[in-house]
Amino acid sequence: MRGRWPLSRSAATFSRACSTSPQASSAVCLILVLMAAPLTGRMFQADPVGAAAALLVVGTLAMLGLTEALANPGSVAAGLLRGHKDTRVYPWCLRLQATGPWAPPLGLRLADGADLCISGLWVGLAAGTAVMSALMIARVSRG
Repeated sequence: MRGRWPLSRSAATFSRACSTSPQASSAVCLILVLMAAPLTGRMFQADPVGAAAALLVVGTLAMLGLTEALANPGSVAAGLLRGHKDTRVYPWCLRLQATGPWAPPLGLRLADGADLCISGLWVGLAAGTAVMSALMIARVSRG
């Protein structure tokens, strides 16, 4: 059953999987954001350098949580494509197009040019992850 599959069955599976995916990724994101400040407050010293490092880590953990929330729908779609034996080059090319040519340079530009440091790298990676999720969902929707 390569290529086409019954759209109603795959749509139901996709909607069921995506209904639990946002809750799990939101929980991970919320835990990372809520626990970042208390953890970094204990890990770094109370001087100005430690406070700056703690602030950087809090922003980075928040971006990590956002990246998790953006990645889950794309992972569900990629799993559906694998389950329906659509493992040809096309899904791999989608992933490569979404993250390869522009996400790392965007992250580097934000990190260096906009003075976002490591958070800028995570913004670029989150943007690539969002595009990859959207492309995978579009591929599943097309059937």
